[in-house]
Amino acid sequence: MGQIMICNPNIAKKPYRIKMSATDVYSLEELCYYLYENLYILDDEILDTNLCSWLDLELKERQLSRILQKELRNNVDLVEFVVLILRGSGYCDEEEIKKATNILQSVKQMSSFEKMKLKCDLLAESRKYSCALYEYKKLLPKGTSEDEQIIIGKIYHNMGCCYANMFLFKEAFDCFSKAEKITKSTKSIYLMQKAGEYLNQTVRENTVDEDLYVENEFSKVMRGHNDEKKAAMDMTKKLSDDCRRMCMREVI
Repeated sequence: MGQIMICNPNIAKKPYRIKMSATDVYSLEELCYYLYENLYILDDEILDTNLCSWLDLELKERQLSRILQKELRNNVDLVEFVVLILRGSGYCDEEEIKKATNILQSVKQMSSFEKMKLKCDLLAESRKYSCALYEYKKLLPKGTSEDEQIIIGKIYHNMGCCYANMFLFKEAFDCFSKAEKITKSTKSIYLMQKAGEYLNQTVRENTVDEDLYVENEFSKVMRGHNDEKKAAMDMTKKLSDDCRRMCMREVI
């Protein structure tokens, strides 16, 4: 995809809706872009005869539509179906086709619980933190087996990352603490410490605020405390930025 590509000139009047994410696509290139960028979360819902009809009627991709319909009648699996679309459209080169195939094969080995977590991770990595948190919370009661408990620990870690990026460092600290107790992850411990440093610094900053009003020598106190206040605020901002920056790349 790092080269000039001649796109299909046909744009659908009626879009095809991808149910799993309620996403509308209007062209073959949009469809391929969605598939390639969401390989980890694709499921058998995409094996849809309506998609074949849409390709035929809306985009005039009759040959591709016929091939896909034939494969669906032969009970094609998800990997082959997606690869047929990516290759038939010319959207991906062979190296990218190979990469997509490997990803789809690896996802097939995952449990449904792992796949659900992966969908949440993609929301977090896309910086849709509120949506990610909403979906993560729905998963927490479902992890009952020993293996799933490890995933629950990772979910708490990723929730901490989401909260930190929303400046909710108390909630982030609590989540990193829960994650560390389950996974013993050094990443969780480190980010918990960073969130804790931010919270402690915030307490110091607030204490400085309160002190401004209890001293008698107002002007003298203002000069001394303003310097301390500014230093505290600068440190707080640095810790906040550092913690958020680290959390952006620490989803596990």
